[in-house]
Amino acid sequence: MVIGYQHRDQHRDQHRDQHRDQHRDQHRQPQTHGHGRTHKHTPTRHARVVSRCGLLCACATLLAAGQPESGSSILSAEAFVIDMQAIDALTGHSVAETLEMLALPTLHAFETSGGFSEPDLLRVSLYGDSYRFTRWSIEGADVSDPFFAGTPALMPPSAWIQTLTIQSRDGASPSANRGIDVGVKTLVPSSPGAANRGAKIRGWIPNVGGPVPGARAIMNALSGRHALERTPPPTTIRPTLTEGQQASLFGPCGATSSCALEVRRGERRLVSFERGFGDLAEPFTETFTTVNAGWSLAEPEGPLEYRLLLMSEYRRRTRLFSELFFAREETAAFDSFAVSALLLLPKLRVAFTGKTSRLDANDFDFTREIHDLDGEGFYPFYPSMRTFGANIDVSYDVSSLLYVRSNTRILSSAPRRHRWTNPVSFEGRPMGEIAWTSEGLFSVLGAHEVGVHDRLATKASDFQYRLYLTAMHGLNRSGANTLAALDAGFSGTVSITQWSALRPYLTINKTPVPYTPELLRVLDPAYLNGIHTMDGRIIDTTGGAYTTVAQALRPTNIYAMSLGLAFALSRTVSLRTEGLFKFYRDTYALSQVQVADSFAANHAGTSSSDRHDAAGANAGANAGARAGASTTAKAYMLGHRPSTPVYFGWHIELVAGDDVEGKAGAWRCSVAFSAYNVVGKAPFGNGPDANDIGALSFVNATPNNASAEGTRYALANLDTDRGFMLKTLVGYQVTPQLSLLAAIRFRDGQPFSFFEYHEAAGQVAVTAASPRGSPLKYTRPLLGPREDFQLTTDVALEYRIPTAELDIVVTLQGSNLLDLGNELQEVSGDAGRQERAALLQQVPRSLIFGLGIQ
Repeated sequence: MVIGYQHRDQHRDQHRDQHRDQHRDQHRQPQTHGHGRTHKHTPTRHARVVSRCGLLCACATLLAAGQPESGSSILSAEAFVIDMQAIDALTGHSVAETLEMLALPTLHAFETSGGFSEPDLLRVSLYGDSYRFTRWSIEGADVSDPFFAGTPALMPPSAWIQTLTIQSRDGASPSANRGIDVGVKTLVPSSPGAANRGAKIRGWIPNVGGPVPGARAIMNALSGRHALERTPPPTTIRPTLTEGQQASLFGPCGATSSCALEVRRGERRLVSFERGFGDLAEPFTETFTTVNAGWSLAEPEGPLEYRLLLMSEYRRRTRLFSELFFAREETAAFDSFAVSALLLLPKLRVAFTGKTSRLDANDFDFTREIHDLDGEGFYPFYPSMRTFGANIDVSYDVSSLLYVRSNTRILSSAPRRHRWTNPVSFEGRPMGEIAWTSEGLFSVLGAHEVGVHDRLATKASDFQYRLYLTAMHGLNRSGANTLAALDAGFSGTVSITQWSALRPYLTINKTPVPYTPELLRVLDPAYLNGIHTMDGRIIDTTGGAYTTVAQALRPTNIYAMSLGLAFALSRTVSLRTEGLFKFYRDTYALSQVQVADSFAANHAGTSSSDRHDAAGANAGANAGARAGASTTAKAYMLGHRPSTPVYFGWHIELVAGDDVEGKAGAWRCSVAFSAYNVVGKAPFGNGPDANDIGALSFVNATPNNASAEGTRYALANLDTDRGFMLKTLVGYQVTPQLSLLAAIRFRDGQPFSFFEYHEAAGQVAVTAASPRGSPLKYTRPLLGPREDFQLTTDVALEYRIPTAELDIVVTLQGSNLLDLGNELQEVSGDAGRQERAALLQQVPRSLIFGLGIQ
């Protein structure tokens, strides 16, 4: 099993022919991998162990000995493919853990150490793009969530997941859906072997010790004062997965069918700061349960070749949105159930995914505190509601050149209350209230594509391209604020192939970004509206009822160019480096306009951005912008940002190791570094939901922040949480039965801003007191602060005990084994500005035990 690149066309064919291959004895048949080299697998179990470990570590690429792979840039039209089976001991088949540990192209929005993020909705950025732009598919069929942008509606049982394929751009193949594709392996071999039959269990032991000796000295040498040495110190409570269990069963259900079932449950400790920080922080717990099931049926040979996949997922959480650092009372209980049916034919792919969920606020009438310690989760308002949604995806290869694809998502919701109120306070003092109304949501979101693709190869070069037209629309029940556009995209990759050890390549792309469910929710006049009043004055209003769409609104496009070089330094050492430049044309933004009093009289209102700004208290460059009382509701218009966010990145990967399978001492390692820098005018706030070029927020439309568009404080790094990544992986075959795996991940500091709170005339305004890590002026650190880096070290041991009938596999994983106790969050106000005070430390060390029978 190999982690690394496969050609996109090869990967598509692999999915198409996978059911045929699984009816053969895979360990006796030669297999050709993406780099063109053929391995001959022996039926011995120790060879499979070496494959698991010795070839594990190519997180960025695996190249043929002495010859770089054709055009396999991580940013080109090729696919980055991870074999999930090869890294089970290190990641427990968790999609979040696998992407975080192994996939250089991905940036996970939240802390993932030791399974901590297992209950969270998957939000993954590709190469620094907004996680809202990420699409999720299974076997090439889109299963993105109808309601939450950038997340999957469901995942297959983990025992089914064979590969994760990361496609950053629309590639030359029609199946190259931009995003993350899950490849499944569901069939049982025709021979009576047990390769696809078994059971697995895993369990967690949390909080194993504290920071390692010397952690403070290490941090002081690398990055300044340790979090525990600052004033005030962070809370002694660390967020952690306090307990966790995972169990799965998989096996045949018939001659050509298989079944799988997986259950995960656990509890994690979180921290709330609504009453202060340090010793005043309060812990609270979240429990979670997920149940994933799957059934497959296939006809691998005969006149009608097909695969039918049926999957379901039940998910329950008690603290939804805690991953966005909402305060404890702002979180919600969450239950969801999703089903998906996929019919896969040689040229036709049809998928239907339906999902229903329930969101119940833990504190419906909570008081919204303006003074926010971390500056994250600035827009916490969601109605308690029942949601219903569907995702219908169809693609057809008309010929070897022409294809068509259609994706339609239906979003609907029914509020559990139609009217309610949230009081507003500032440091405990009343600041009015927000009156809310919600009549529910019904929207239809679509993206429909027709295109051509081809590949032209000569002895000296290789060229592949894709040209397509996309029609996209977003409609709601009221008929107001509808969206529709027709746009074109293209992708082209050329590589020079005439040299045996050197392969330069160039990729150019223009990618229209489809409308997102989040965008449609913001624009729907019935979904959620609120009006903030104080002493009879209207402070602010937000929501679809107060929003219109600019007439000349165009869809967002990503223009990208990458230039790279693959170089085989020797038979066992390869190097790849590339630079990337792209810009995001026509990203969306809300601007605020004043309207007559009759507007307020005819509309019940929406959420408030007064947490970020309020009338009568604007300071500095914004003084007087909204001074005085108001009886006028505020209105908004959806248009484009006045600036174009620009991305520039650099990637380098070094892979080395023994190329011999089937012996003790086989090893492989990789070191990969990437810089993901997006410079633009950011949404107000900190964290992954603000450091995001795709975020759409009413907060930015308020005068304090809108007028700041012309100041240096608006220009910032939008690095989708962490902009600099170093991932090192090592695999070593100690004995034919014992494997050692290790992963070290370095994530550089999150772009961060300090805020000032100004009070006058009984009201409060919040303004940015510093830029957010802009790289345009180099100081030490860069202009504007960043939060501290995160460093995690995971080590796993896998021991395989072969018997005559089955394999018994025992695993032990140490998560964050080299615990430095680095910071996870930082104080954003004056109280922590001088000392760069930390709020939280990283998730501590934990041990994970696993037992598998196969």
